[in-house]
Amino acid sequence: MANLRVDKITSTETFETTGSVQFDGNGGALEIPNSSDFDLGSEWTIEFWLCPLLPTQQSKLIGTRGNSDPRGWEIVFWDGQIGVEQYGDESTGGQQRGSKILSTGIWYHVAIVFSGGVVKSYIDGSLDLVYSGSGGSTWGAGDHALRIGRPENFEEGPNCHISNVRIIKGKALYTTNFRPPMRELEVTPETVLLTCQSKNDETLEKTGKTVTVVGISSAIASELTPGILTPVPKAGAGSAITGSVEFTGNDYLEVDLSNDAIGTDEFTIEMWVNPGETSFTATNRRLIRIGPNNNANNLQILYNVGNSNFEVDNGTNELINPGITTVATQSWSHIALTRQGTNNLKLFVNGVEDTATTTSADISQTTVQIGDDSTLSNLGFFGFISNLRIVKGTALYTDDFIPPNRELKKVPGTVLLCCQDPDSPLTEATGKTITGHGNLDTDTYSENLITNGNFTTSASDGWTVVEGTGTTALGTAQSATFGDGNHLVLTATSGSFVFLAQQFTTKIGSTYLVNVQSNGADESFISTDSDKDNAIITDIRNTGGNNPIGDQTFVATQTSYHMILRGGTGGGNFDTASVYKVLTPNGASNFTPQVGDDRKVTFEGVTKVNSDAYFYLPTGDTVTRDSRSGYGNRGLFSLSAAPAASNIIEFVTIHTTGNSIDFGDLKYQNDGSNASCSSSTRGIFAGGRENPSPGGNIDHINYVTIASTGDAEDFGNLTEARRGITGYGSGIRGMFAGGRSDPGGSNPTDVIDFITIASTGNALDFGNLSAARRYLGSTSSPVRGVMAGGHTGSRVDTIDYVSIPSKGNAIDFGNLTQSRDQIEGNSNGVRGIFGGGSEHPTYYNIIDYVTIASLGDAKDFGDLLGTTGDCATASNCIRGVFAGGNNPTKQNVIQYVNMSSTGNAFDFGDLTAAASEGSGCSDSHGGLG
Repeated sequence: MANLRVDKITSTETFETTGSVQFDGNGGALEIPNSSDFDLGSEWTIEFWLCPLLPTQQSKLIGTRGNSDPRGWEIVFWDGQIGVEQYGDESTGGQQRGSKILSTGIWYHVAIVFSGGVVKSYIDGSLDLVYSGSGGSTWGAGDHALRIGRPENFEEGPNCHISNVRIIKGKALYTTNFRPPMRELEVTPETVLLTCQSKNDETLEKTGKTVTVVGISSAIASELTPGILTPVPKAGAGSAITGSVEFTGNDYLEVDLSNDAIGTDEFTIEMWVNPGETSFTATNRRLIRIGPNNNANNLQILYNVGNSNFEVDNGTNELINPGITTVATQSWSHIALTRQGTNNLKLFVNGVEDTATTTSADISQTTVQIGDDSTLSNLGFFGFISNLRIVKGTALYTDDFIPPNRELKKVPGTVLLCCQDPDSPLTEATGKTITGHGNLDTDTYSENLITNGNFTTSASDGWTVVEGTGTTALGTAQSATFGDGNHLVLTATSGSFVFLAQQFTTKIGSTYLVNVQSNGADESFISTDSDKDNAIITDIRNTGGNNPIGDQTFVATQTSYHMILRGGTGGGNFDTASVYKVLTPNGASNFTPQVGDDRKVTFEGVTKVNSDAYFYLPTGDTVTRDSRSGYGNRGLFSLSAAPAASNIIEFVTIHTTGNSIDFGDLKYQNDGSNASCSSSTRGIFAGGRENPSPGGNIDHINYVTIASTGDAEDFGNLTEARRGITGYGSGIRGMFAGGRSDPGGSNPTDVIDFITIASTGNALDFGNLSAARRYLGSTSSPVRGVMAGGHTGSRVDTIDYVSIPSKGNAIDFGNLTQSRDQIEGNSNGVRGIFGGGSEHPTYYNIIDYVTIASLGDAKDFGDLLGTTGDCATASNCIRGVFAGGNNPTKQNVIQYVNMSSTGNAFDFGDLTAAASEGSGCSDSHGGLG
């Protein structure tokens, strides 16, 4: 047997994807105040990455152009070409453009360089324009601010993504053809601007300048970036290991091993640990505890804060106390505890044996707590845990070893595998259900941002009259609807109305849920300022029910808003007023051990491997790498194929084009009419029609791991069997709505179910649709699910919505442009689109769209390639894909649209066979596709 030489493993570093800003062409822009830094002078460099979303645009990307002299300069994207305009020097002759035509949906590196009186532009490092007519120009900014996404006084905004904008003053960085940057741009001594790098905050800027979002629509931070562009190195920023969980001393994860107790078997418990610095003096912090403290059949691994090493306990027996290896805080260490044979226990730290002892204890307890012990106080762990795995029946490590340099997988005997998902702390690879406690609870909202929102003891504290004249007073026992005691009585004493307002602080890009409990007599608003005429939500009353987190949502585009209450001469009654920031599940992190990379690996040298069954190399299949690129790329379809039913699942790579490929099979035969939802890792398929078909419906829920291929596994059951159902989700919670539940009839249902996607188990009741209907479509953002169309006995144009993180009944949203059923939806997280549909016997090629965070009727988007209904859909942040369909025979066409723009669909490819009556999902933007 040949020796594998690995003592000289080298690899390129891999990191969390950098960010970009999405511009929709409707006026949203980033503005940086006027500065002499933007009087560029005789030598300068402007560079950025650009992904156009429309093929024919006449737009301005970056510049200081204004409507007063001197008018400044700008970089343009005009008729598919990159160009420059310099308005301070009439000798420029206006706009100058290069020759390369940029395609939609593709990232390009753009650099504009000025030196020696000559402008040069480079596209992907290749020279595109040379212009010498501006030799006398100073490229000054005048009195104008710098804008990215739209000029100061003009509406020529682009429809695109822009990433890593850098302006360098005083240096021409590129003078000949070059290789574009392969990592996130950094501040150099000459840098005067560096922005559009964050996927969470569009206002982040690296040189200290203030960036403000302006315009009638938003410029939104996005995770979409060039696949080759990675951030600059930072400790633990990322690696072939992708996720971890952060613990803050008062939170923990809990899971039951059920029938998988370790007992007296061999075992392996391993994880990566990054201890944080803490002022707490309690020494032993719980990393993992199997069974109650001091129970004779339990096992615990602890981190000793005072000594910076590890301890292992069984009941009251301190098996290893302390270990001998000291580890650094704020640094990753791999630890493994194994039992070989009946009693040989070994602790390894970073692959080196730390301590050996013996125990034959029966570890029969099954309740696992990670990060804390719920029965003890102030003994929780501070820091990060990644890739925690328990293997029953095998001691994977018996001698010194090289710690794993890739994400851990399910090997034979794995009974727990978690703390791997950068999006959710509750993901578990063997199908067990993890419950989060403290900050790791998924349904988390901020405190009420409104001061004195319950009006318990005061009617006026925190509130100011902003218009009209009136009085505030406390009332009691408003009605049986809201039984919370005191309430505000707001009465106008002069004129028709008095308006009471309170300002609250927001973070741009965050989502807020708002609610005012009222008797319905008067209105309430969310406004950009204290003027009701600038309201973005014109009615936030909740007049029936006691919903503590509100009925309306909005995404903040500025740093503060006002809640405004209106009272008439008869007195307006308000029980509560609330604004809650929607918090994503805390704890999930992409801060990981910086080891391995599956893109570039070489092997040299001699190594000793103690188990040929469990030696991990930093490898990865092409599909997995592709689906984790900046696009988020895999779409899955489950449809019913002609002439017989089918349980086939097919997939496509969304940002490319081509025919679909076989993925695997559903666990249960299905004749179509099912529904789907997903996270970034898991796809869910639920409901449908029996096959072989006696005409009955099914309640089965299946799941697959999207990045792999293979057959689906059992997840659980819906609350009732049905078909003609629709599915959507937030990436954490999956939702299934409507359908027909009577086996032989056509009566619709109004049921809405929900599941936690990362777990398994039966669906639970969420609420009800505004009206029972079947064969409806849906789309969603991380907060809101929108359902459209369907059949109530006749086709309808109804659109209603729910707030996914809460529970409750659907609320009216607006109407489609055409009544129809057999409609399907796609989403990019901001915009939802609905394509196709039928009003028997007529089929439509209609595509409608809505802005998910708002309310109102759908608008025309464009047309599908042909009339069709009952497609399956999948999307990423740019594209929405429609596959198959009926008209009235089954079809095999796959088509797509660019969702941030409007327009007709393009041909994508073909399914393996003509099919319809199915559903689709994707791994993109948190599973919203």
